[in-house]
Amino acid sequence: MCEPMMTKSQSQIGTMPQAAGGKPSQALPSGAESPHAALQNKSLTEALQGLAADFDNYKKRAAKEAILSKSLAEKDLIVDLLPVLDHMELALKTLQGSEGARSGIELMYAQFISTLEKHGLSAMDAIAKPFNPQLHEALLAEPGEQKNKVIEVLQKGYLLHASVIRTAKVKITT
Repeated sequence: MCEPMMTKSQSQIGTMPQAAGGKPSQALPSGAESPHAALQNKSLTEALQGLAADFDNYKKRAAKEAILSKSLAEKDLIVDLLPVLDHMELALKTLQGSEGARSGIELMYAQFISTLEKHGLSAMDAIAKPFNPQLHEALLAEPGEQKNKVIEVLQKGYLLHASVIRTAKVKITT
């Protein structure tokens, strides 16, 4: 009356799947893969690694493009602000008698220059330098002892992160 109890694994061992024709099929040892499954696994792994590399390259490219976009926007803004800077300098030159107004404009000018410098702007130093057409635009010329030297700056030139954003308008010797 009492039958011995079989565990699930023992019961599975006793029954072998039958192939067509009623013969038991050969089962692979546990943990082994069929050659087709191994090939498919390798193929999927390679595809996944390729996708991961593509995504990593995309993230790097997007980060570079974001930095470039920010840099171009910053450059456009600073170029638009240069005439304001020029007018502040002109106001400082013309306000000789009114000390209160002059000191107020000097404070604004110093703060404005400081902010622009913090974003990479620097003024070119052109006086007594050799004329360089990539940095200077010669508007006037007069005879002098040394040829092609800048003797006067008519309008300052500026660099943004070492790139010329406005050439200096200068007077040179011939």
